[in-house]
Amino acid sequence: MPELYNSWLRRAPKLAAMSYEELVARNMLLIGAPDTVAAQLRALTQQLDIAILTCVFHLGGLPHASVVRSMRLFAEEVLPNAVRGAKRAAAAPRS
Repeated sequence: MPELYNSWLRRAPKLAAMSYEELVARNMLLIGAPDTVAAQLRALTQQLDIAILTCVFHLGGLPHASVVRSMRLFAEEVLPNAVRGAKRAAAAPRS
């Protein structure tokens, strides 16, 4: 594996040091069906005012076909759903 592939480990050492369980407990992983992930993404965007989202689709020994499927679902279903939901929330009257 090229060294550049893991360059994020140097840029985010605290994140790299967290266990899977800790990442889940801190809501730092977006996991689930496309609608679920879109809802998680909208919630995090509202809470954190996210400007940049970095995605890692290859975790552990996940087979290549599963990684590609996750990436396609994210691009084709999650992002459009999250953007539509965010636009609806922004347009809704505030009380």
